[in-house]
Amino acid sequence: MGANDLELLSLLSLFIFLVPIFYINRRLRLFINKTIVVSVLRMCVQLGFVGLYLKFLFKYKSSALISLMC
Repeated sequence: MGANDLELLSLLSLFIFLVPIFYINRRLRLFINKTIVVSVLRMCVQLGFVGLYLKFLFKYKSSALISLMC
């Protein structure tokens, strides 16, 4: 039993949960929607880099390499 890969469409469907947050922010006139968008995009980029790092780390199962990287 392995992990399922997260497809791009399923990742994009998670952004639908931001719509009520944007609506509430606009309704309350908080004007922080731009900050939220930048934060979410930065989070996605960081998680992408972590995923690439972990893929590289588990591809080479050398204990010396793993101890150097951690």
